[in-house]
Amino acid sequence: MDTREMDQLIIEALVACRIYGEDVKMIASEKAASTCDCNRRRIYRWIEDGHLHFIETPDGEVLVCGRSLSRKMDELDSITDRLSERNASVI
Repeated sequence: MDTREMDQLIIEALVACRIYGEDVKMIASEKAASTCDCNRRRIYRWIEDGHLHFIETPDGEVLVCGRSLSRKMDELDSITDRLSERNASVI
């Protein structure tokens, strides 16, 4: 991992989220992907679909709203739980 990639993992800022209207932790897209165990393309897709709030820094880095990321992860966990329950009832 080069220095730029390492820097992306540690970029965090407390910023007012436009959607929540209060200060939330904004994290680098690479760290968001790592947190969700997915790739950055998936993070960008969730941004494009309106599931994640974000800001773009002057140098082009995308920072993701930690609260919207947490909500997305909760949503995915809920879907996984429902699918697991459904599969258990079939067996």
